[in-house]
Amino acid sequence: MHIRFSGDFTVKNPRQDVYTFLTDPDRFCPILPDFKALTKDAADHFTVTLSLGISHIRGDARIKMVLAEATPPTRAAYTGRGDVIGANVTCRTFGVSCGRTAGAIGEKESDEIDRRIASRPDEQ
Repeated sequence: MHIRFSGDFTVKNPRQDVYTFLTDPDRFCPILPDFKALTKDAADHFTVTLSLGISHIRGDARIKMVLAEATPPTRAAYTGRGDVIGANVTCRTFGVSCGRTAGAIGEKESDEIDRRIASRPDEQ
């Protein structure tokens, strides 16, 4: 199953400030919805844990992220893999592109979710 998210917004901050903020997981991860924890594995590798739930199905998402592309101060892109409430997820891209006068943040994320959580072993 593929889930695609996309969107963008513009902030009135210098692009270097936007880039610096979004390439520092200590700064941007705590403001993610339902943030639980952050573990830094290396300068460009980290694991973020989020609390997720729909109705009575609740659990944690643990995603190992990598800063896969960094072109200061105009472009940064993340990739990640992890476990979301018992299912595997792959985040292909989550990025930032910064314009001349303001920082513009855009994301294009494509998750592939292994539906093991909802299927029986003979259906996989």
